Amino acid sequence: MHFIGDSDDPHGVAGRLVAALPSGSYLALSHLTGDFDPGAWEGVAAVYRRSGVIMQVRPLDQVTRFFDGLQLVEPGVVSLPAWHPDPAEIGPDGPPSDAAVSVYGGIACKP
Repeated sequence: MHFIGDSDDPHGVAGRLVAALPSGSYLALSHLTGDFDPGAWEGVAAVYRRSGVIMQVRPLDQVTRFFDGLQLVEPGVVSLPAWHPDPAEIGPDGPPSDAAVSVYGGIACKP
């Protein structure tokens, strides 16, 4: 969804896709965010714009809206390093920082 600009109603697009799914279906979504390093991501978005490509980073509340009406799987919409980390895959320095990843993700079930 980060390549769908606000003017194209990304939440409406997601809502129409989910509406077409049967009950019991799941939505898995990850989305770039500038929440952890806004300056860096504004620079990335500017590079895309100069190339004629829309790239829209969104804050947590806007990413969470993609799951409206669905039942989120725990831990909800979180930075990807926090989504069910596997202790066996975490290096000696710990998981990557939220700023290093800058992606929120979640999974939800359609009732």
